[in-house]
Amino acid sequence: IISEVPGVIGRFRFVHGLTRDALYGRIAMTARVRMHNQVGEAIEHLYRDDLVPYVGELAHHFAEAMLLVGAAKTTMYAVAAARQASKTYGYEEASTHLRRALQTATGDDLRADLEFELGASMWSSGEYADARSPAGRPARLGRTAGNGEQVAGAALGRGGAPGPGGPWGGG
Repeated sequence: IISEVPGVIGRFRFVHGLTRDALYGRIAMTARVRMHNQVGEAIEHLYRDDLVPYVGELAHHFAEAMLLVGAAKTTMYAVAAARQASKTYGYEEASTHLRRALQTATGDDLRADLEFELGASMWSSGEYADARSPAGRPARLGRTAGNGEQVAGAALGRGGAPGPGGPWGGG
């Protein structure tokens, strides 16, 4: 059912994903939420001096534990994981994290920035047609909030904040 990860002492993995999924599905939701929170907190504690290599795992565990940790922490790690993935050209992974962040983010300015980043990430991963939709939302959010700077930033391709470049420029 499990095997040791080669070259890593004390680390194991499931031999097959279906086995993992079947066992995971049998754990009560409350217990799963607590376990994900505990794993996330353990990673934070163990690697507190340099969390950057672990932000993807932290984003996953705290998203699964959102009912316990709240939206702010879930959003923070999802954004950090997206930006880290983008730095290493993992645009599809970045898009996944940005979509998660948009589900939990509050505040029109943050949401507009995330929409812009999502559009840029989608464009960079080759999703050209779909990238236009999130890229246009920062301007709409800015108009709704009466934020002329955000509307202008979106028109210039910056989503109201420095962006990763891509088809809209920015920097």
